[in-house]
Amino acid sequence: MFDPYLTAGVVSAAGLGIYHHAVFPAAMALLGAKPAANVNAVADFDLPSLTIVAPAFNEADHIAAKIDCIASTDYPAAKLSVLIGCDGCTDGTADIAARQAALYPELDIHIVEFTENRGKTAVLNDLMRRVTSEVTIFTDVSATFDADALRRLAARFADPRMGAVGGGYALSDRCSAGQRLYWRYQTAIKQGENHLAGLMGAHGALYGIRTHLFTPLPMDSINDDFIIPVRIAIAGHRTCYDPTVRIREAEVVTDKGDGLRRRRIGAGNLQQAVRMLPGVLRSADPGLIFAFLSGKCLRVLMGPLIVLAFFCLVLLSAQTLWGPLLVLAAGGLAMKAPILRFVLNGHLQSMLGAFRYLVGGYRRWHRIGAHPS
Repeated sequence: MFDPYLTAGVVSAAGLGIYHHAVFPAAMALLGAKPAANVNAVADFDLPSLTIVAPAFNEADHIAAKIDCIASTDYPAAKLSVLIGCDGCTDGTADIAARQAALYPELDIHIVEFTENRGKTAVLNDLMRRVTSEVTIFTDVSATFDADALRRLAARFADPRMGAVGGGYALSDRCSAGQRLYWRYQTAIKQGENHLAGLMGAHGALYGIRTHLFTPLPMDSINDDFIIPVRIAIAGHRTCYDPTVRIREAEVVTDKGDGLRRRRIGAGNLQQAVRMLPGVLRSADPGLIFAFLSGKCLRVLMGPLIVLAFFCLVLLSAQTLWGPLLVLAAGGLAMKAPILRFVLNGHLQSMLGAFRYLVGGYRRWHRIGAHPS
């Protein structure tokens, strides 16, 4: 007779896993299939003033292209400022940025050089004290965007209730098949969440907020691009995900680099689940609460639940002669599927990152490409 406790462990873990990976995404995909509301074009004189805030750590390979990208936008130069914060760079990023900025005298570009590497959060907090524009655009140096991206973001702020807007994101074709499949899956979820709860975390590559809604981040914040917009939603402002704002990542993340990135995201997921859940519940916004619990909180639990289900299944199968071998064989066959392998590895990396956070890791931000280990 099967052990009832082991059976309950398998059924509970599997049920939550199926809900998180299939039921919730399917519901979000259905919601996301609804046509998005049209946004009217905004005349130049009605566009808000923008400041682009770009933290940089050892971005010598990308900073010139980033400034070229900003210069190629169709946003009125008189309403656009740029702050590039060099976080103790040791590769000449600040010098390259200054030389490239000099090619565009019509743009208001300021290079702020910090001598000590203190981390992304410290740079963001310091740069935001200098921002006086109506809207702030946060962007990664390694990301580029279409010429109309800033105008599209800014048009959303014609709605006085709008507090934060995030853009869509496209992976490079050079990324692995698992990365591309998983990203399409996540994009479908984000489109559904947008109808239900707004922007449940932005792509750090490009998103905007009303400047006065920014509050300084705790210095140990990890997923700043989640914390900033969700704080704004908790305060009662509208937020929006706009996939027509197209962003491209210039830096290709290898599978190894993606693992390191997902460990850090896993640590951030645990941090934000613990710190932000009380505020989300106090918001009394049913869509926000549902999306946060179903998407973000359950994601933190997926790694431990998968491990629990596997060991419970092995112990249950041990009650038959060939049971353990069948379980291992089935697991091996399942891992042949790129998307499943990518998802399972992602949960493992996230769980390792959460553990590292619990023991005091992730106190300073580094770009994955700059620190491969």
